[in-house]
Amino acid sequence: MAFAVAPLCKQHRRDTFRCGEEALDRWLAEYAVQQQDKGLSRTFVLLDEDRPDILAGFYSLTADALSPDTFPEAFSRRYPGQYPIPAIRLVRLARNIVLKGQDVGELLLVDALSRMVSASDQVGVAVIVVDAKSDRAKSFYEKYGFKLFPDNTMMLWLRIADARNATQRLTVPC
Repeated sequence: MAFAVAPLCKQHRRDTFRCGEEALDRWLAEYAVQQQDKGLSRTFVLLDEDRPDILAGFYSLTADALSPDTFPEAFSRRYPGQYPIPAIRLVRLARNIVLKGQDVGELLLVDALSRMVSASDQVGVAVIVVDAKSDRAKSFYEKYGFKLFPDNTMMLWLRIADARNATQRLTVPC
């Protein structure tokens, strides 16, 4: 299989995407392009060159900032307490159900982390934040070094420096 990542555009077949989570399928089909047009998020799709009729997966990113109080004190004490800590939020990530077990989720995550690390070279970003939609998703992110927030068992974070290190270790060819 040969994969390529591209920015989402209106021509991509979003209506046939199925990941097993109806909310994610519906969001991609109905709202992803609208969110982009409004400047609220950016979505990137994984294209399978062997199966151009389907989207292999997608992820969406948006800017964020969180109160230092949100983080464990060992991390937040290194930042000025009166300012929010700049972040990039991985809003959604899903792979097509027909590609289950083929490391497509990891490929998407590595690409997303690489893109966020690259953005952090241009704009101040300290952390990556993700809201896990299920316990299975939470376990997936924890496997790659994401840590739980103290007061939210489904929200995870990763230092941008750790993401930089991870992207150098995890290389999945596209």
